[in-house]
Amino acid sequence: MFVSVGTGGYRAAQTVDRRVSNAGVGERWKFAVIDSGSIPTDEFPRDFEVLQLQKDNRMGQIFNRLKKNGSIKWLSEDLELANQGSVRDPKNGRFYFEYHSHRIYRQLTSTIRSAIDTTQDDELTVWLCASVAGGTGAGMYPLMSVMLDQIVSDISDSVEVDARLLGIACVSELSLPQRTVPGPNPAYYLNSNIVLREMASLLDLDTLQQDMQASYPMEVNMPAAPDPTKVSALRTNTFTCDSPPLDALFVMPVDEERSDASTPGGEETNSYIEGVNYAISSVVVGCTLVDDGIENLFEDVLTERLYTFDTVDVRAPIDDAKRYFDITEQLDQLRETLTEVENRIDSLEQRIQAYQALDEMPVTEEPSPEDVTVVSSRVASAFDRARQRLDAVRLEQGEAATLTSEAKTYASSVSESSAAADDETPQEILAQFVFFTLARSKLRDRIAENDFQSRVEDICEKNADDVDVSLDRVSDAPVQVFEQSLEPYLADSLQAIEARIEDTKSYHFRKRRSLKQSKEELEDVLAELRALRDRYVAQQNAMETLTNQCLADIEEKLTTHVETLEDDLEEQESRQSEIQNRITDREQAIESISETVLDGSYGRIAQLPLNVDALDEVSRETITTASDLTELVEARVIDRQSLVEHLRYALENRLEEPLEDNIERHNHPGETLATISNAQNRQFLSESAVRTTLAGRDIRGRLTIDEVDSPFSITLVTLFDEIRLDNASEYHHITREWQDGSLQDLFGEPVDLDSRIAYPELFASNRSLNASPSKGIAGERPGSGPLVEDGGEQ
Repeated sequence: MFVSVGTGGYRAAQTVDRRVSNAGVGERWKFAVIDSGSIPTDEFPRDFEVLQLQKDNRMGQIFNRLKKNGSIKWLSEDLELANQGSVRDPKNGRFYFEYHSHRIYRQLTSTIRSAIDTTQDDELTVWLCASVAGGTGAGMYPLMSVMLDQIVSDISDSVEVDARLLGIACVSELSLPQRTVPGPNPAYYLNSNIVLREMASLLDLDTLQQDMQASYPMEVNMPAAPDPTKVSALRTNTFTCDSPPLDALFVMPVDEERSDASTPGGEETNSYIEGVNYAISSVVVGCTLVDDGIENLFEDVLTERLYTFDTVDVRAPIDDAKRYFDITEQLDQLRETLTEVENRIDSLEQRIQAYQALDEMPVTEEPSPEDVTVVSSRVASAFDRARQRLDAVRLEQGEAATLTSEAKTYASSVSESSAAADDETPQEILAQFVFFTLARSKLRDRIAENDFQSRVEDICEKNADDVDVSLDRVSDAPVQVFEQSLEPYLADSLQAIEARIEDTKSYHFRKRRSLKQSKEELEDVLAELRALRDRYVAQQNAMETLTNQCLADIEEKLTTHVETLEDDLEEQESRQSEIQNRITDREQAIESISETVLDGSYGRIAQLPLNVDALDEVSRETITTASDLTELVEARVIDRQSLVEHLRYALENRLEEPLEDNIERHNHPGETLATISNAQNRQFLSESAVRTTLAGRDIRGRLTIDEVDSPFSITLVTLFDEIRLDNASEYHHITREWQDGSLQDLFGEPVDLDSRIAYPELFASNRSLNASPSKGIAGERPGSGPLVEDGGEQ
């Protein structure tokens, strides 16, 4: 069972949930979250029991009444109740807890009972976890400890299980004299110090500065809690502790600057705060899954009440290896797709250029098969058929409908000439375009062969004195010149000849014969010109029909098709850019992964370097089906010596007691080592270099952990006992500066520790740090009895 308080505790709960699920024991765990409203409700997992302590109008009214009547010392008159959360103020946190204490009691009692299977379980382990640097954790942790102690004791007695209550408190790390100005917020360090002192009193920890020496039985009151006679949960607002409420308190210093700079929910390999949560989860898993059981663990190994811990996880970046394969496959697919897209772009560009060339082709030219091959080899191969069909078409007499029908017949035959499906080229439209342009060329040749214009020019030039027409006009409008000038002139000339014949006497037969011959010649010329004119007009009409009707319709359809191709080209170019960006991203990811797997790391999460050359040689299946580190070593994906070196380095340089600074007295905390992994991986701890390093540490105990489904990592957890808070800057320096009235010198700004003390009953004395502790002396409080003041009625 894992009970988290506040945002920091909840983040740790998420990691514990993931770890126990990965270890294959997730179904045996229950999670309860106590939050003062700062976490969005939709963020909680469905299987977490969540109790959000919201502020309501009645809560505000009770707060103000209790504050004004002065019956509760810690409810100072200048204290304001936050609307949401405790805003780093422990007094807010304590009031939230006491006001909702009956709800909390009911919820935790129900959840803890549901975590026990009375037919199978003979042990119960409950963890209480919070960051005591914030207002919620600092204000609730002491009272939550004693409440949970009563709940766990009552339940264990009723169902006959061995129960243990363990606490994890994250405090703001303060390492002096190396650091002279704590950051980023003094409240974190003050709250941490206050809770350490409160818990030292509650747990009767041996310190030179002991604010209150416990004497059991100890009573802890909740003066701001609802009247127990009016609610159906707690029978009384007083908890009685016959012994320390926690079987053990594990303290975890947290670097606040690094914590603020990291993102919750990230990977523990690159997020400082997630690395902290991973360490917490390792302690929880290690202490809970011991072979000998939790009861034997605390009777035989963990016999003290205060511990610190450090962890290191030596792992193969198997997920990176899988990502390496995934991204490599994606790159292959993307590059193949990119080639297809680039080929498509080349094809579209060539076809668009070919269409544009056809569109821009002068009317005096006709397309060749080579011009059309780019867009349609089928139409290009059918040019001769188009010419043969045109030979049978009487172009001069063709109307638009007739020409279109002929073109469609030809285009249909071209389209059906091959069973193979061509691309989206409009075969029939293109075939009609070719048919019409060839018809236009053929008709243009026939117009050029027509002598009408040249004959009109010749006659006009020979009769320039009588026909006043410029040759340029004849060239521009031969029909108009003929009909408006030349034809009337020739007709008049013919009438003049006929009149002369009429006036010539019959006996002038030679003259009459000459005139008749001239008349016949003139009639022949006029008839010839009229015939040439009629054919010329028919040819021009046919050309206009071809150009303005038949071809115009087809060219419009081809223009629409080209626009479609251009849209497609734009889309393909956009795809090309997108794919190139995705390839770049994946190449960078491969490079990043390669750097990770090649170099490895030696942090709290130590990553073993992978042999990329081996990755190129083995298949993805090798990585996917490997069951542990041994198989990766055998596949040469991991080097055995590198694995041993990482374990040796972790034992020699990483697993260090994190809290003590050896300020007042030299102290050597003892060590208990736990290894979390599967059986096969543990063999690497037997390597000579590792054994030698282990022998050099002050390891007094080894925890045997049930085999955990952790195939590609070895987690080492070191628990440190015989911890002295006097040697910790978090406890010693702030307490000393407070007593000396010089906290401002420590923080570089005015600070008020007293205003943050939510449990003044645990600060009953203010003796010098140099005084010697004396068991049985409880400062100003001799004997036993409640460590609290009486509160006011609600």
